[in-house]
Amino acid sequence: MDDKVKVGLIGLGRMGRIYVKALTFRIPRAELVAVADINREAAKKIAASYSIKHWFDNYQDLLKMEDIRGVVIAASTSAHTEIIVGAAEAGKDIFCEKPVALTLKETDTALKTVKKAKVKFQSGFMRRFDRGYMSAKKKIEEGKIGKPVSFKSIGRDPMCPRLDYAKVSGGLIMDMAIHDFDLARWLMESEVKRVYAEGGRLVFDQLKEVDDIDNATINMLFSNGSLGNGEVGVVDPLIYQNDHPEEILLLQCPEQGSFQPFLPETARGPPRSPIHLHGQTASHGCLLFQLNQRIPSLLDASPAPGRFPEAGIF
Repeated sequence: MDDKVKVGLIGLGRMGRIYVKALTFRIPRAELVAVADINREAAKKIAASYSIKHWFDNYQDLLKMEDIRGVVIAASTSAHTEIIVGAAEAGKDIFCEKPVALTLKETDTALKTVKKAKVKFQSGFMRRFDRGYMSAKKKIEEGKIGKPVSFKSIGRDPMCPRLDYAKVSGGLIMDMAIHDFDLARWLMESEVKRVYAEGGRLVFDQLKEVDDIDNATINMLFSNGSLGNGEVGVVDPLIYQNDHPEEILLLQCPEQGSFQPFLPETARGPPRSPIHLHGQTASHGCLLFQLNQRIPSLLDASPAPGRFPEAGIF
């Protein structure tokens, strides 16, 4: 049996190029044999740069390759459902960037096709594979810090998204805050019962062209009565570099009659501030860890370690 999984990559934008490097150099059990992108020249150039055997300007031709066991989907979110359905019907196991789709209806369509085709599917909620968040989850499950009653997260991106990307991404909250929603449901062990959000264009006026915003605050009430709050925003790169970590996470748990912040271990060593969890480099690191967990499982019938059906990871 071949000890490597032949993989195809669909979509060669910012995240797609990260996956090219990861699958080529950082995932020992993967062999990237084909890439596809609607930008013909980009597909051709990247294939040549990384010695990838095949390139296509459409995903359908890539899916016809019989020796490909799995595909990584990094195309625009607006195209996810169509590609997932096509990959599942072609019998390919799937790793798809988040979010799975732009609407619940499209998400249900995609996942029903995956289930019917009996292929493996995983979405890119890589923070569940970050050692800091994994440590937090373990301590919660072991009862070492009590029951969390309050969730707070802050996320910052260092640049305004390209307008063509923002137009098809679902917008700031869906594209960026989806990680915070996933962590909130996972760590608080409860579904969100009610949500209220405010957002606006406070930094980058050009986002008006695609009806998007650059900052938002989201308040959540969980079914178990716990509370949550998430902030997401895009800031000037210089401010981001000097003053703001990418992500902050704070859990509050009752302890001896008072509320104490629970601070998970960081993925980058000692934090710069009391509530700094990890930064962009670590985000890419836990993505690599997630892929390294998933790829070997495609060689046999075994499930990948860390299965979270409620998050599209199974």
